[in-house]
Amino acid sequence: RGPPHRQQTGKLYLVDLAGSEDNRRTGNQGIRLKESGAINLSLFTLSKVVDALNAGAGGRVPYRDSKLTRLLQDSLGGSAHSVMITNIAPEYRYYFDTFSALNFAAKSKQIVNRPFVRETVLAPTIGER
Repeated sequence: RGPPHRQQTGKLYLVDLAGSEDNRRTGNQGIRLKESGAINLSLFTLSKVVDALNAGAGGRVPYRDSKLTRLLQDSLGGSAHSVMITNIAPEYRYYFDTFSALNFAAKSKQIVNRPFVRETVLAPTIGER
């Protein structure tokens, strides 16, 4: 198109949220135990953010408490479209994991985002017509 030039920008985040680690079941030790603790802490913070957003009332949303929630801030009650895919296991031994994953997905679905198109109009540079 001719001047003024329009430029649309956006972000795309693809995040694989690892399941919470039950160290009694997995038998993690050493570095893996420390890593699974960090994963559980990030998921706990994510759950706190989702709960705070669903509670409304203008309270504090703890986005800054985790790198994960800072990364997902636009997707959690922000200005982005969000899609969540929840993997579940049909076996009885994974009942609690499946139940908690579906519960988290249901709570996340209640969050309202307000997406918009971000468009910048660029002035023509010298030599353009």
